[in-house]
Amino acid sequence: VLLVIAGLPAGGAERQMALLCQHLDRSRYDVGLLIFNAAEKVHYKNAFAAPLWFRALGLSRSQNRGVALRVIAGIAGAVRDFRPDIVHSTLNAANHLVRISSLIPGWRCPIVSSVRADFHSGYSLRERLLERLLWRRSRHIICNSERTRGQLIQTIGLPQDRVSTIANGIEPAFFESTISPPPAWWPAGRVALVVGRYKAEKNHLALLDAIADLKRRNPSGGWKFVFLGEGPL
Repeated sequence: VLLVIAGLPAGGAERQMALLCQHLDRSRYDVGLLIFNAAEKVHYKNAFAAPLWFRALGLSRSQNRGVALRVIAGIAGAVRDFRPDIVHSTLNAANHLVRISSLIPGWRCPIVSSVRADFHSGYSLRERLLERLLWRRSRHIICNSERTRGQLIQTIGLPQDRVSTIANGIEPAFFESTISPPPAWWPAGRVALVVGRYKAEKNHLALLDAIADLKRRNPSGGWKFVFLGEGPL
């Protein structure tokens, strides 16, 4: 199985791909990983904890307009060299470019695509058009929420048997570290920790509205909220 994603910087979908690389049963699968950007951009080094075939194309969208053609050629080259039985792509860029690559004569392996964004707000107009044109190139589509699955079925007419929901996986060892004392600035009382990048798709503002509503309904609730993250917002 060849796993394809634009890159593995710190992010939720990227963590899921790194976990797949690490935990797919090597007695059943030979695993390959193809990324479009540079190998130095891989933040999740645990992706290499188990042996896998790896290739980084060293490309980025910022280089020039011809980068998409070079990515398509790179995908076709990886499929030719690794000879997978299945290509599994994740996120919009990889999904679309893998499907376009499959139009090249000689492509025979089936494609499984992982869709992990709201179809209306998580896709640009061009990406929505590409999804409508290219989804048939995927043998199966996996969503990480039932909401997204429903959007694909209702909006672009995906047959129900061609799209499934598999929720995000959790790596138990990630939560097994020794609990440290809280820092000095940690608030007293009951605390809810919110972890995530400060980007529009995380919708922190809706959570703040909900917190304000909770405070109005129950002024003596006593909850404190700690937000942890980075990003443009």
